[in-house]
Amino acid sequence: MKKLLMSLIVFATILTPQAEAGYREIVLEKLEFFYIDNPGNAFPGYAATEINKLKISRGDTINNPLWTNPDNDGLQALLEDLLREPSRGGDARLQRVVATVLAITSKKVRIFLYHDNANSAHHATLPIYMPGNGTYAAGHGNAAWPSGNTYRNDPTYTGLFGIGSYFNTAGLNAGGWTTEKEKKVVFIHELVHTQLDLALESTLTTNMYGPDGGHTFWEMIPSRNSAFDEGIANAFAFRYYLPPAFSVTSALNADRKLYAEDIASCASATPHCLQHRLAADSVASAGGCSAGTDCYKIRDISADVILHNEMIPANVLYQVCAQFRSTSMLARATRRAKADMANSSNYTFMPLFKELTKAANNYHNRSNPSGTRTHGQFMPVAILDYYTGYKIDSKASLETVLGTTWSATDTNIDDYFSRHRATLTGFRPNATTWHVGNQLSRLSQHLHVRTPQGATASNK
Repeated sequence: MKKLLMSLIVFATILTPQAEAGYREIVLEKLEFFYIDNPGNAFPGYAATEINKLKISRGDTINNPLWTNPDNDGLQALLEDLLREPSRGGDARLQRVVATVLAITSKKVRIFLYHDNANSAHHATLPIYMPGNGTYAAGHGNAAWPSGNTYRNDPTYTGLFGIGSYFNTAGLNAGGWTTEKEKKVVFIHELVHTQLDLALESTLTTNMYGPDGGHTFWEMIPSRNSAFDEGIANAFAFRYYLPPAFSVTSALNADRKLYAEDIASCASATPHCLQHRLAADSVASAGGCSAGTDCYKIRDISADVILHNEMIPANVLYQVCAQFRSTSMLARATRRAKADMANSSNYTFMPLFKELTKAANNYHNRSNPSGTRTHGQFMPVAILDYYTGYKIDSKASLETVLGTTWSATDTNIDDYFSRHRATLTGFRPNATTWHVGNQLSRLSQHLHVRTPQGATASNK
C-alpha cells in the first residue's frame, strides 16, 4: 500500500484530470473524523461521533450537530473542501497538498472536531482534547488551537489531530486566523506534525521553546530540532499558500530583526544559549526589542544560529519544492529520512537535507534540450546558502552548520563552492538585495533544473 500511495502521488502530479480524483481518494481513505459536541463532559461521557465521510463527499444530508449548528460552519466548510470533488466545491489544491503530506507515512490520521464555541473548559479526563497553545486557550475561553501529535509504533494510525469550531469560525479579531486560506495553512501545518516523530532536545525540558513555551515566525528558539519541526510543517503548508509576509526573502531585503528570549540558566555559548553564541561570533544585539528578549538583524546572524528560527528551514524546503516544481519530492525525501530524523544524535534537518540533494542529483529535466545534463544537486545547497545570508561559503562551513561530514555518497557538491556559488552571487542585483527570481531561479536555469525560455525541448 505504501508503494501504491506514493506511486499515485507521482502519477497524479503528471496527469491533472486523474490528479484531482487521486488526491481526493487518498484524503478519503486516510483521514477519519470524529465530532465531539460537549468537550466539557467527563470521559467517557462525551459524545464522540464518527463522521460519515462519503456522505459529505456526495453532498448528502448530514443529521449531526456538526452540520446543523451554525457554530460549526468553519468546520463544515473545511470538510467540504477536503472531501468533495472540486466540481462540487472541493478545494483541489488543498486536497493535493494534504494527500502529499499523508504519503510520508501512508497511515491513517484521526481528526477530532470540537464544538468549543461555548468556551467551556475541557474536562481533565478527556484524553483527546488538545488545547495546544495555552496562551490562545487562556485568551479565548479555553478554545482549542489546532494541534497535531504523532503516535509511536502504531501499525495503522500515525497520529491524531484536534481542531475546534471556534478557531475555524471566528474572525481574526475574535481569535480566528486572517483568511480562509491561512486557516488551511494552519490545518496542513498541524497535519504534518502527525507524520513525523522527530528527535527533540529533551534535555532542554521547559526551555525547548524558551520561557514562554511558544514560538512565533520571527523567533529563534533554543531547540533547533523544534525549530526544524515547525519549519518542515510550514514548508508543506506554504505549498498550499505562502502569505507574502512569511517570505524570508522579504525579511532579508528589509533586514528585519529576529529575536531570542532570555534564558536564566544560560551562562556560556552552549547550543541553546543563542545570545552567548552570537556574542562569541561578534554579532551585536540590534536593540529595540521587548523586555526579556534580544533582537538581531537577520543579515548579521550566524548561519548555525539562524536555523533556530523556523522560517529559515521552512523557506529553504519551500524553495526546493518551488525550483523543482514538486511537493512530492519533499514528501519522498522526508519518508526516506524519517528513521534518521528520529535519531536523538542528529540535527533532524541534516538527514532530510542530504536526501534532498540525492533526489536533486537524480533529477532529470525532460524539457531541456537534448544532451543537456541537469546538475540539480547544487540547488538545495544554493538555497540554504541564500536563506542563511550567504554565510555557507565552503563545504566545511556546510558541515559545521549541519553537524555532519559530507562524503561523495551524499552527492558531490564541491563544484558548487568552487564554481557555481560565484555564479549565484553574480546574479544579485547588488550586494544588499535578495531576489528569488534574479538569483535562485536564474541559477536553476543555469544548472538546467529549469529550462530557459526559448530553449528547444527534448522528447517528453
